[in-house]
Amino acid sequence: MGSPAFYFWPESAGYLVKVGLGGVCTSFTNIVPDPVVESVVGVSRMGWQTRHILSNQTRIRVVLRRFNGRSTAGALAVQRLELLREHLRRGGIVCVTNNDSKAWCAFVTNALRQRETELLCTAETFGGALETGQQPIADDEIVIQSSYPQVKRERHTVSSYNAAVGKITVSNANGLNFNHLAGPVLAHHRDFYVAMRLAPDFSGPVIDDEGTGRRQYTLDVTLQQDGLVLENLAGQAGSVGGWSSETVIGALDLAPDTKLSNGGNTLIYGGL
Repeated sequence: MGSPAFYFWPESAGYLVKVGLGGVCTSFTNIVPDPVVESVVGVSRMGWQTRHILSNQTRIRVVLRRFNGRSTAGALAVQRLELLREHLRRGGIVCVTNNDSKAWCAFVTNALRQRETELLCTAETFGGALETGQQPIADDEIVIQSSYPQVKRERHTVSSYNAAVGKITVSNANGLNFNHLAGPVLAHHRDFYVAMRLAPDFSGPVIDDEGTGRRQYTLDVTLQQDGLVLENLAGQAGSVGGWSSETVIGALDLAPDTKLSNGGNTLIYGGL
């Protein structure tokens, strides 16, 4: 059994920081998905309604209540979480997991329709940069997520995984419930989230001693997935073992002062 962790690159072309919290807890108090859907509803003169999805954002709230900051492990966790807070406030991107032995995701390469039971996937998206040897195994719960803006999500249990061809077979005999035809389509472990930024409306302290002065700390942060970063990530899938190198990253860099190349145009992405 692994432990909770955040992963991020504080500086462009720098090194990876892993904020491992195994020294203070075995799991987050909560890691709760709470998608944010923006839509408009058209109503005909006869009362017939049509809903148009404008945006469907993956959003999570991550909570770890009252951990001890007085121990050596606790003091290190506080230092690293304060670094995480500064990275997020600068517009940086993070990955987060409730179990660092399950920190994997991959993009699906075959067309997924209702009743499909097999997913053909790329190599693990980060190429082992976060954790080595990560892949789905039987009984893992996974989330299948199609692309923005009309994101469809559904959760399944893995029946088997064939590493030689990157094939995930789900245990539900009826297969998938949705058509996932808007690419890229991401498959990831239920408790692992990638390309997450601080939610635009979040104003909390991220980590707080609750004013007790007893060095009992609470982590409470709301994160929202960046769809454009996810699409750029899909273009790098399986070949990003050298995230620290801008030449390898190409169109994507997880540091906050990133520049993305889009059809020859340079976009300032995040930053101060």
